[in-house]
Amino acid sequence: MISIPVLDANDSLIEVELDGEVFFLRMSWNSEGEFWVLGLEDYAQNDILAGILVVPDTPMLPMFRHLPVPRGELYAVLLDETRANLLRTDFADGSAGLIYVPV
Repeated sequence: MISIPVLDANDSLIEVELDGEVFFLRMSWNSEGEFWVLGLEDYAQNDILAGILVVPDTPMLPMFRHLPVPRGELYAVLLDETRANLLRTDFADGSAGLIYVPV
């Protein structure tokens, strides 16, 4: 399991190596809808995925295996099990984490 730090920003681009390949994860906060979305880019910053709703404890990549996505799985983990949604500050204050689970 790899923990991926998410910057305290409404929109951030995170460079990460997954399965020996460089990817860029774009985490964006939608202030009107109050939810996080994920984008995935390859090493040359070409879009692979965009606008994936980040739902706690739900794998984000299964529907996209036909695309050049990492072999493992990305999850947002919310530490407070009584809540069902992510807040803007959750990644920054440690209430949630973004993790990658290799196969």
